[in-house]
Amino acid sequence: MRVRDPWTRLPLRLAELCKPGLSASAAASAAAGFAAGSARLSGELALPFAGVFLLACGACALNQVQDRNRDAAMERTRRRPLPTRSVPASAALAVSLSLLAGGFLILALGGRPVLILAAIAVGWYNGVYAALKRVTAFAAVPGAVAGSLPLAIGWVWAGGGPGQAGLWALCGLFFVWQVPHFWLIVFDHGRDFRRAGLPSLADVFSGPQIRRLVAQWTLGTSAFALLLSIGGVVRTPPAKAALAVLSVWLGAAAVRFASGRARTGDILFRQMNFFILAVIALICLDGLGAVGPG
Repeated sequence: MRVRDPWTRLPLRLAELCKPGLSASAAASAAAGFAAGSARLSGELALPFAGVFLLACGACALNQVQDRNRDAAMERTRRRPLPTRSVPASAALAVSLSLLAGGFLILALGGRPVLILAAIAVGWYNGVYAALKRVTAFAAVPGAVAGSLPLAIGWVWAGGGPGQAGLWALCGLFFVWQVPHFWLIVFDHGRDFRRAGLPSLADVFSGPQIRRLVAQWTLGTSAFALLLSIGGVVRTPPAKAALAVLSVWLGAAAVRFASGRARTGDILFRQMNFFILAVIALICLDGLGAVGPG
């Protein structure tokens, strides 16, 4: 009979606090912002990627400390490290603060504007959004600001200007994408939110209404993606064509979801994940293809 050593599991449970998949996605969006904000890719891209990854890991861990009691009341989250007490809250707080410090130290290399954006991102996610989601079912809308800031970090690090159309197109796309992405979780787990005492769209709208609302925002996401070509984020004809195909594909997925054929939102949820990761990859590959005199 094999005995499980809790000390060998502790590093894995600590890693769970950081939501590595979500944090890697935030770091990848910073890389996309760097690629779009620069006419030339370089190894320097690794710095904003690493800085945002550590920052996102720390912010996610801190959020789990903040939400540990509510997480314990939700079926979807009750097996997380803090509700199961496999990681002490004090250790989780120490890990989160250490990761945040590491992220800020790296991002400070990008200059004061980058550091200010990083501070706003953490303050918005762990402060503004964390407070709003306890009082309003629509917290995902202002909360999406935090998820769009890693792109701005990469863009500004690469030397892009804050007033350029490309930056606003990028941040706008990620802002619009996040809202239906979160509401799909509410669509499938509305009872969980009620059990934890959190307001959600399920308290305001019926299932069919949420379905239509998600579909409309998803259609908006697919349309907004086309602005990346207009804003000069995607430059080459093949990349523009690929972006158009992705936009049409996501729009069709939204229409299918609105039709009611899918009983749950998990398929559209995965499709939205694929879409945004494909857009990130497309921007980075397009940046490689655009290497040349600046």
